[in-house]
Amino acid sequence: MGKAGPKKQAAALVKQKGHYRPSRNGDEVADYGGLTWVHNTFPLPPDDFPPLAVQLWNKVLMIVCKIPGYVADLDLTQFEEYCINYAMIRSLRMRIVKPPKDFEPRLEWGNYHKLTARNDKLASDFGFTPSARTSVKLTQIQKQELIQRFEL
Repeated sequence: MGKAGPKKQAAALVKQKGHYRPSRNGDEVADYGGLTWVHNTFPLPPDDFPPLAVQLWNKVLMIVCKIPGYVADLDLTQFEEYCINYAMIRSLRMRIVKPPKDFEPRLEWGNYHKLTARNDKLASDFGFTPSARTSVKLTQIQKQELIQRFEL
């Protein structure tokens, strides 16, 4: 049997040739240290959040703020979208379970499926699903902090 393919070239050589693909070699922006992380701080939810979104915001960020480098401050607007989407799904689910008089099943179920698909996408972007957590990569900053924490 032959080999699996051509041998990979060093990143420095590939950069010189102009064929470098950063998406295959880690997150240079995060490794640079220019991002500020939600770590040991707890950002407050926006004032206009519905109560269910506030509950999710507090619950998830309480866990995430303990992990250095998991969520950046830059990601909070997308995280807001995730929380609002969750609140909309929950309220729509309550309408489906206890339908009011003006209930239109086809429209409500269609909206419910669109929202859950969007929520699944956002959850996997943040690594909040079991399969997405397996692909979460630690940045260099995280690796250095973990090494310092466990060195004797």
